[in-house]
Amino acid sequence: IRPTSHDTETEEDFEEGDYFDDEYGSEDGTPIAAKLYQNYPNPFNPTTTVSFRLETSSLVTLKVYNVLGQEVATLLNGEQMDEGYQTVQFNPAGMSSGVYFYRIDVQDQDGQFARTLATKKMLLIK
Repeated sequence: IRPTSHDTETEEDFEEGDYFDDEYGSEDGTPIAAKLYQNYPNPFNPTTTVSFRLETSSLVTLKVYNVLGQEVATLLNGEQMDEGYQTVQFNPAGMSSGVYFYRIDVQDQDGQFARTLATKKMLLIK
């Protein structure tokens, strides 16, 4: 598991509505601390990439859960990360095929944005 920071972002890295997405942000369109993207490839075997974008330097926790809600992997645990587009590689060695959920918890250090929680589904096929 290795987080990767991308200092040079291209236009393709941005999606319309980043940081102002109703799915993750508030109804009034105020900025959010982070946006979580769908992992790729999905379904996957043996590894997948989880990506997210941070509005500001933040503390990030990224965990994987099974369908019963049990934590099965911790990819990031309260790690300080710079703003911008980030990726984390996930290799689920020893895990069985099935549906899993990954959840990001972002806490902005300056206190300007609310805490961001987002969850997405991934499928491991062996």
